[in-house]
Amino acid sequence: MKWQDFEFSIDAMANGNQYPLNAENQTWDWAASRIAHGYGSGTIRTGWLQKAPGLMSVATYFLGRTQRGLLDGSGFVIYQPPAEAPQVMSFALCRHEPVAGANAKPGIGWRPAKCRLCDLDISVDSGG
Repeated sequence: MKWQDFEFSIDAMANGNQYPLNAENQTWDWAASRIAHGYGSGTIRTGWLQKAPGLMSVATYFLGRTQRGLLDGSGFVIYQPPAEAPQVMSFALCRHEPVAGANAKPGIGWRPAKCRLCDLDISVDSGG
């Protein structure tokens, strides 16, 4: 999957038509820590989660973004199965594998990179 498809896949997940890829159950402490640090702020989608055919749950998706503001395909979802307690699950549409750019200067915090799998620009400038 290329990064340009992330939006389509996230819409499919929020509509209950696609199960999140690379999903892992998480704890409430894990989710609270990310929310407290602003993860996904401004990039929240409400919708549905389909855990099994015909089993839909109300869901809120918190979506990750790159430093440049592009969706990075990662995130977590808080959902409530019928007659059960709410649950948390992380997901990643791509398990990014960075390829460093030729002009990287990690000593000053400049780490240009693209993902080998989805071609997303995952450069980081920590402003060293």
